[in-house]
Amino acid sequence: HFNIEDRVEARRRLGVSEDAKVMLSVGSLIPLKGHDVILGAFQKLVRKVKGLHLYVVGEGPERGILERKAREINLASSVSFVGQQPNNELRNWYNAADVFCLASSREGWANVIMESLGCGTPVVATNVWGAPEILTTPEVGILVERNPNAIGEGLLSALSREWDRSKIHGHVAKRT
Repeated sequence: HFNIEDRVEARRRLGVSEDAKVMLSVGSLIPLKGHDVILGAFQKLVRKVKGLHLYVVGEGPERGILERKAREINLASSVSFVGQQPNNELRNWYNAADVFCLASSREGWANVIMESLGCGTPVVATNVWGAPEILTTPEVGILVERNPNAIGEGLLSALSREWDRSKIHGHVAKRT
C-alpha cells in the first residue's frame, strides 16, 4: 500500500503546489501526538525555509485549539488541517511530502513512521519508545527531543539535504 510514487503526481492529485516545501504530520489531534509542539517548531522554520507548508492529516478534540493557535501565531496561510483521510489516500500525502514529522510523547511501533518510510519520505520523530527501533540509521530519518527547538532543528536539517528515497523505502520494504 505504501510505496514510492512520483512526488509531482502525488501533489497534483492533492492540489499541492509543485514548488512548495511540504512538511506532513499524520495522527489524531490529541495532546500526546504533539501537534502543538510541531506548530511551535514550524513557526520558526517558516521564516527560514521559502515556500514551506505544513499539512496536518487527522481529526480529534484538539483541532479547534490547533487551528486557533495557527491563526494566533500568523501561520494560517502556511498550515492546512485536512482532516481525516482514507487509508488508501494517505500514500498520496506521504509521497507529496518532503519530510514527515511525529512529535509524540509516547508511541509504540508507529505505523505512520513505517508508512512514511515505505513511501520514501524521511522522518523527524521524537526519540521515544518505538521510534528509535525504526529509525536506526540517519539515512532514513532524524530522532529529536520533544521540544520546538529540537524538532525545528531536525526538520531544518531534513529539509536541507537530499534524501535517497529508494534507500528509505528499502529500510522497511521487508516488513508488512
